[in-house]
Amino acid sequence: MVRDGSPDYEDTGMFGINIHRGGYNTTSSLGCQTIHPTQWDSFINLAKDQASRIWGQRWNKEVVPYILIDNKGQV
Repeated sequence: MVRDGSPDYEDTGMFGINIHRGGYNTTSSLGCQTIHPTQWDSFINLAKDQASRIWGQRWNKEVVPYILIDNKGQV
């Protein structure tokens, strides 16, 4: 994987791609999906609510799968 940097660099091996709160002026991330800070609380509360509906009290012990789709305005 080629990561953004100055200059760009190649990264190999095992590393996680996560969803986390981004910054106001930048994504503040290398490879992860970020959520704008003003939308983070709504996003994480919805994710926790749905995970607890599926897994009950075990919700925070499970991995929540998701798919990120590049819509390009088609849907």
